[in-house]
Amino acid sequence: MAVRMIVPRLVLALLLPVACLDAGSDDDDSTTGNDPDTGGNPSTNTMSSTTMSMTTGTMGDENTDAACADGFDNNGNGYTDCEDFDCEGTAPCGAGTGGDPENTDAACMDGMDNDADSFVDCEDFDCDDTAPCGGGQDTGNGDPENTPALCEDGIDNNENGYTDCQDFGCSMAEEVTACD
Repeated sequence: MAVRMIVPRLVLALLLPVACLDAGSDDDDSTTGNDPDTGGNPSTNTMSSTTMSMTTGTMGDENTDAACADGFDNNGNGYTDCEDFDCEGTAPCGAGTGGDPENTDAACMDGMDNDADSFVDCEDFDCDDTAPCGGGQDTGNGDPENTPALCEDGIDNNENGYTDCQDFGCSMAEEVTACD
């Protein structure tokens, strides 16, 4: 889909400046090339720069709200707007619209994408340091539940309300094979 959008815009970007930057009048308004007021004072804004901003966006970083919502690959890396990793954290790509941050034990084990970054719970890098995902401090009163022995004993060892393989500490721990 992105290719279908880019090709016509690219053709337009290449052809429009050629048609508009000549010295003669192309229509009935008797203006020439780059002299919109016909008073002999050419505009300081050339058609090519206007064409650049209208058809391909402004080249540069793609990490601002404006650049991440203009429909163009501003930094030339092949990714447009929210498809570009540089746009993560901008309002058009979900920042500020997804609700709470996903960096607490509760948010990292609720099965939801709380921060609207397309990653859920322990798949979200923001959860790396939380107990359910194998890091950080436990909020429960018991032992961490992330070893093969504790993940097969039928007890909620860390007292977080989840037992053994229901606990992300077990289900996400690489060394625990009972939950595979």
